[in-house]
Amino acid sequence: MMSHEHENSEPSLEAVYLVAVRMHEEGGGVLIYTLLLMDEDRRGGKDRPLADPDGYIVWFKDPDEAARAMLVGDEAFARHFPAPSEVALVYDLQQIAWNVTEGVRDDGAVVLNGVNLILDLVEATGFPLPPAYQKTLFELADSLTFSSDLGFLDDLCPSARGDVMDALCWCVGAVAIKSHFLAPARVGGVP
Repeated sequence: MMSHEHENSEPSLEAVYLVAVRMHEEGGGVLIYTLLLMDEDRRGGKDRPLADPDGYIVWFKDPDEAARAMLVGDEAFARHFPAPSEVALVYDLQQIAWNVTEGVRDDGAVVLNGVNLILDLVEATGFPLPPAYQKTLFELADSLTFSSDLGFLDDLCPSARGDVMDALCWCVGAVAIKSHFLAPARVGGVP
C-alpha cells in the first residue's frame, strides 16, 4: 500500500483549542467560549472557529459544554474529539480596547492575539472586511508581531488609534451578526 505522505512532510500542527472571550471587566467579566481549529491542514495552516452547518459561529456559556458544542462542527473538528476541557487563552475585549486607545505597550500580546482572533472570526462570517479596516488591522498586527510598542500609532496620524477602534468595532459587529449560542442541554426533558 502506498502512503500519500511525503517523506519530508512536517508533522501536522492542527489542533482544537477551547478559548474564552471576556465581554467586560465588572465583577470579573462575562466569559463566552468557542472552539478554534488552529493550523488547519486543508486550509494551509489557517485558523477558524467552530461553526454550525449554516456558517454561524457557535458560542457557549459554560466550558463544560465544549464536547457537546464540538458535535455541531464539521469533520475537521470531529477528527480532534474529545474536545479540550482546559481554556487555552482568554481574549479580553475591554483590555484590547484600552490598550489600543490608551496603552503604550502590548505586553503579553493582548492586542496582537486579539486582533488575530478577530480577523479569523470575521473571515468565518463570510462578510468582506472593508479594505481600509483590513489595512489598519493588518498593519497593526504586522507591527506588533515584531515590537510590543503601541506608541507607533501616535506617530502614524492623530486618528490612528480611533481608526483601529473603528475597525475593531466593525469586526465585533460582523461577528455578532453571524454568531449564535449553543442551546442549553436538556436535563430530564426540561431545558
